[in-house]
Amino acid sequence: MTRTPWTKEETQLLEELLGDMPRLLVFEQYRQIAGQRGWVERSDASLDTKVERLGKTFLPVGAWLTTGGVAETLGISSGSVTKWLMRHQDLKRLMIGRRCYIRREDLKKWARKHPEMFGGIERWRLLQLFESEHLVDLLSQYQHRPNVVPVRCVETGQVYASQSAAARALHLDYSSVSLARREGRKSCGRWTFEVAS
Repeated sequence: MTRTPWTKEETQLLEELLGDMPRLLVFEQYRQIAGQRGWVERSDASLDTKVERLGKTFLPVGAWLTTGGVAETLGISSGSVTKWLMRHQDLKRLMIGRRCYIRREDLKKWARKHPEMFGGIERWRLLQLFESEHLVDLLSQYQHRPNVVPVRCVETGQVYASQSAAARALHLDYSSVSLARREGRKSCGRWTFEVAS
């Protein structure tokens, strides 16, 4: 079986599709456009190899985000984003294998309906995710997210907006802060936490 070399146009199209959507959607979109243009049909392996040789990745950073990507950008636990999806059927998502993707535009619409869910999140993080001053102004009116309570480090007296904020500031795992708060144990042998009143 002979391999057909990639043309400049094929390569350019593939590069344009990367970064805005998950891998399977890249394949689908590429094949649709390639078919319309009468180009050679490319297998999954061929597309994967070409992306690797270009030094690119299929991880979406534009129009589509993973739940973990949303959580990382906002500085909250991935469990919080998962709870949004479980409790709010109006937040659209796309499951591909075990990965869950959310379209950035759908997340913006959902945020307008549920601005309280973004309370207490730093403004720069909201801007990084939503890229809209107007939306961030709306979300910034809320001081705390529902069911998220500020915590105090017993040893230092420092108050953090949430367990996630404490974990980030002290370079700890979120679960160790949570356990330290609930059970009064020392997190990583150093810190204990309590709900700040």
